[in-house]
Amino acid sequence: MKLTKKQIGITAAVVIVLVGCSATVGVVSHNNAVQAKQVQEQKAKDAKINAEKKAESNAKKAIEEAQKATTDKNIKLASDSVEKVTDKKVKESLIKEIAGINSRVKVENTAKIAVSAFQKNNSNSDKQKTAQNAVNALTSSYSKALKTDLQNKINASIKAHTDAEVKAKADQEAQAKKKTDAQVQANQQTQNNNTAQASESSQVAQSQTPVQDNGGSYTPAQSGTGQVSAPSYTTPAAQTPAQPSTGNNSSGNAPSRDTNANGTPTLDQANKDVADAGSAGTGNANNKQPGDKW
Repeated sequence: MKLTKKQIGITAAVVIVLVGCSATVGVVSHNNAVQAKQVQEQKAKDAKINAEKKAESNAKKAIEEAQKATTDKNIKLASDSVEKVTDKKVKESLIKEIAGINSRVKVENTAKIAVSAFQKNNSNSDKQKTAQNAVNALTSSYSKALKTDLQNKINASIKAHTDAEVKAKADQEAQAKKKTDAQVQANQQTQNNNTAQASESSQVAQSQTPVQDNGGSYTPAQSGTGQVSAPSYTTPAAQTPAQPSTGNNSSGNAPSRDTNANGTPTLDQANKDVADAGSAGTGNANNKQPGDKW
């Protein structure tokens, strides 16, 4: 069957339309595939970015916790969190912070040990200096509370040592004063004893002083009990009789019946005087005072 020109033209147009539609469908399908791939890649990229951000956030939080409480557990947790960070620059920065924490812990531990050693021996100036230098090395803002606490401990140890020195000095002075007072008291007692002995000796000497009278001297005898016993009598010395103006006794001093011609007592009178003195001594010795006449 022979097609007319008109039919050929219509057929050609249909074919062209069909080919065009097929090509359009293919282009659209390709574009959709490409777009879907791009979407998947973007999603993966976004997920990676989100994961990195989360890892960095977790690492920073762990480091901050380790800064506040520098325990081995917190420091290890911070280190593990930093290892999950994939950004090289961020990771290096976080690792430096971990190193700073470890360094600070070392300085803090050194200060704690030094202060503890000074507390145990607060009279050691070298240990005090070491402790103070160690506390001064705590410059981190995170070490502020610890630094205040350790400085208070140093100050308390210094005060305790000063108070102990003051007390020891006061005790020493009190002991010295007590010893001095005891010595003064002993010296005073010795002086009082010497004064009493001197007074007693003076009284004894006075009581033993003989008393002179016209007829003789009397010395009271001392007994062991301090009382006066019977006195002793001393015959008076012989006196030179007065010379008569003439050769007979009528104008001179004639002897009495109690004395001899030379004025000395007769034997009977001397015995009588001794007896009288003994009787007077035994009867009146306690009533006589030294120096009184008998």
